Amino acid sequence: MAGPVGRPGPPAGGLPRLAVVVDFGVERTSGGALLLYRLLARYPADRLLVVYDPGQATGDPATFLPGVAYRPHRVHVPRLIRNRLNPAWPVGAASWVRWAETAGLVRELTAFAPTAVLTVPHWYLWFAAEAAARRLRVPVHLVVHDDWSCYTTFRRPGRVADAVRWACRRVMRPVYRRAASRLCVSPGMVETYRTWFGVDGSVLYPSRGDDSPVGQVRVRPAGGPPVVAFCGNVHLDGTADLLRRLAVALAAAGGVVELYTQTPPHRLAAFGLDLPNVRSCGFYPAAEMGERVGRTAHVLFLPTSFEARERLDVATLFPSKLADYTAIGLPVLIWAPPESSAGRWAAGNPGAAVCVTDPDPAAAAAAATRLAADPGYAAGIAAAGLAVGTRYFHPDPARHRLYAALRCEDV
Repeated sequence: MAGPVGRPGPPAGGLPRLAVVVDFGVERTSGGALLLYRLLARYPADRLLVVYDPGQATGDPATFLPGVAYRPHRVHVPRLIRNRLNPAWPVGAASWVRWAETAGLVRELTAFAPTAVLTVPHWYLWFAAEAAARRLRVPVHLVVHDDWSCYTTFRRPGRVADAVRWACRRVMRPVYRRAASRLCVSPGMVETYRTWFGVDGSVLYPSRGDDSPVGQVRVRPAGGPPVVAFCGNVHLDGTADLLRRLAVALAAAGGVVELYTQTPPHRLAAFGLDLPNVRSCGFYPAAEMGERVGRTAHVLFLPTSFEARERLDVATLFPSKLADYTAIGLPVLIWAPPESSAGRWAAGNPGAAVCVTDPDPAAAAAAATRLAADPGYAAGIAAAGLAVGTRYFHPDPARHRLYAALRCEDV
């Protein structure tokens, strides 16, 4: 994955006619949609087709890849399957979508004549995408950034939910095994899936993009109480709880938590984040966000849940915000269990971030206070983070890896 800034982009020769079939689309927004947008930003537009579910994507042409054809394909799961009386509905939904949507998807793809299909295990369209690829006799490639069995069951605790997740993995197993390539977002995901499914994947970390902040150290002078910024959606109960606990711990010293998020105020209030020292600052394109955060914050905050029910997620998911965080040029404070992907990354790259593995919020608040009070220390962490982030998250190596997989080369 390492690669210096400015290296030439990956060669486009020999790339397949690629149909990207994903629920959430390929859009310059956030999460998996942004991950794919950045990976495919320099893919030849005439060899690319995006099929998406308009119920899951914004469908805004302003966020689409320029010059690329996008086709909506709405997926519907009947209430007979998806209802509160059927705890195993994700298994039924996967089977239904594969049965109900494959033929139509084949018809949509035939006119484009793809020589490969790329899909993402997110909701259910990926089951139809894999079945359509087999009917068209073209290879299917997976980009895996969430554990589907946890995502689709909303990480609910209990024996029934555990049994449903086991059944989800049984449904997922043959699809994962048949894929021509399996690009996983973290080493933990590769390891876990190797244990579950008996085949290897390869690591494809999230990448920066042309829209990312320009990398430079932006450490503020010492003075005043700590200002800690969090960028991204507040959607996991564990993450929201860590943000709230940090805000409470910082309040005694006058510290502030700034949230750059699309999560609406009423949801933040439901999470207990309507506190006097929590500011909702809006959400902006990555480069503009970097400029805004750099003017007000001392520290970038990356929390990862300590909750038992999210243990598998934090060990397999990789926080994609780390790609842009390390470009902003402020010190990154990771508050996470040591076995999490974020904790493993920090341990493998000492000095590139401050990692607190103690679940006591006082420990995280103390780390933030020290970074705010000592600009020399903060600048050293920020500079190391910039350098290490470039090695891990520069877009050209990520595209090289994707292109090699699509050419069925060894990755």
